[in-house]
Amino acid sequence: MKRILYIVALALLGTTLAMGQGSPLPLLEGNTSARTLALGKVRGAGAKDMYLYTNPTAFLANGATFQVDGNIEIFPKLEFGRELQYTLSGAWSFAPSHALFVGGRYSGGLKIEVEGMPGEKVESSFRPYSLSADLGYAYAVEHWGFFAKGSYHRTALQIEAETYLFGAGVSYLNQYTLFGKGVEYGLHAIIDGVGAPLRYRASNDSYTIQPTLELSTDQTLSLAEKHQLTLILGARGTLKEGPANYRAAGVGLEYSYDQLLDLRLGYDYHTLRDHSLGFGIGGKLYGVHLDLGYQLGFRTYSANTLMVTAGYAF
Repeated sequence: MKRILYIVALALLGTTLAMGQGSPLPLLEGNTSARTLALGKVRGAGAKDMYLYTNPTAFLANGATFQVDGNIEIFPKLEFGRELQYTLSGAWSFAPSHALFVGGRYSGGLKIEVEGMPGEKVESSFRPYSLSADLGYAYAVEHWGFFAKGSYHRTALQIEAETYLFGAGVSYLNQYTLFGKGVEYGLHAIIDGVGAPLRYRASNDSYTIQPTLELSTDQTLSLAEKHQLTLILGARGTLKEGPANYRAAGVGLEYSYDQLLDLRLGYDYHTLRDHSLGFGIGGKLYGVHLDLGYQLGFRTYSANTLMVTAGYAF
């Protein structure tokens, strides 16, 4: 009976969570930055916050010694409740060109009622959740940046399961001149979700996690003094064939004024879930930043999410 309940719960969550790819680890595809959400969900070389989950090498390029960020993603209220995802990320440059990262993610808020067969005692309801504890390290040399990270994941869809996953990435930053204007550009590649299968504690079942690859580029043009325009493009997808196999692409445009105010617009295409538009605004003053992002799905109400990211750097 527990196995049946697990399968039912997984199916219910798959339709409820907008980020789900058929995987019982929604955190792997969950958004962790309002900026990323608004820019077509592309994690570019020029990330500005939530570095452990966007691009750790960007923290070294931005020149801060320490930064802490928090993020919340709010999903629509549906039959089983309202899904919320919380993320916390800390970055510390402990030596020139070296940085350590620590963070955690938690997704929960749903309540699923369970009815058993006549005469069978089962739990009346359960609250599925997913969490992770994450560590990372980044190193930069000249125009290049490299990082590696590891995560412990636990999920409970009526039956608890856990695994360890790893990821790595590389970024390249440089500049060129276009029509007399300076253009800063970045190239970024990241592989994620590499590790052991997700194993369920109460059974011999396991689920093979699909590793993913993401490639992206940022192009930042200085329009005039205090005015910048950034174009970001990216593509991502799974590396192995399977039921959760997908391909996705995103594009985003960001206007920045004097490094104080940002306006963002993006589009995300996905072969497994709803395509979406992203909108966002952000501001930064005296090292404190606040960003808002909203995702509007084309076909499904559950894809409409609001995200808030805040942090402090010095």
